[in-house]
Amino acid sequence: MKSAIPAVIVGANMKTYTKTGDNGKTSVNGLKRLPKSEIIFDTLGTLDELNTSLGFLHTIRNKKIKSIIVDVQMDLLSIGSIVSEKKVELDLEKKVLALEETLDIYEQKLPELKSFIIPGGSKFSVSFHTSRVVCRRLERKLVEYENSTSKDIGVILTYVNRLSDLLFVLARYVNFKLGIKELLWKTKRTRNT
Repeated sequence: MKSAIPAVIVGANMKTYTKTGDNGKTSVNGLKRLPKSEIIFDTLGTLDELNTSLGFLHTIRNKKIKSIIVDVQMDLLSIGSIVSEKKVELDLEKKVLALEETLDIYEQKLPELKSFIIPGGSKFSVSFHTSRVVCRRLERKLVEYENSTSKDIGVILTYVNRLSDLLFVLARYVNFKLGIKELLWKTKRTRNT
């Protein structure tokens, strides 16, 4: 009987834990050790949280959307490297244009939106909405990071802003394709009429 041990073991001699962060400090790119409460770690952690939240969408059956999500996840890892001041080849301006093209394609397939919507519907739509709000928080963290370091990360901010728009549109799109009607927000006044 075969054992349940994974077929591939990466770095068998390397341990996951290093104990170097046990005192609440760590380093970025091997540079000076800093408290883990520094904005750079909050920013990198939020990038990781967004990337992880997008991982749930790997179970979506639409291969094109899954491909879009995987590409975005790759971009987010590269953006994390850029924030960590590592050399990475990533044409973010080209990536922003690609996000805009994708946005346009999917938005054209949707009915016009004339009201706020209540996030919900399918589990995929909810997952897109969850990733969207994490993306918005990432945007706020990046602004805080830029203000505290005086580093120009404008194109990263543009990418993240466009990404949150795309996640919103894809949340709507998956519900639309599944025939799930959007729940529109109504004020108390309009609910009573």
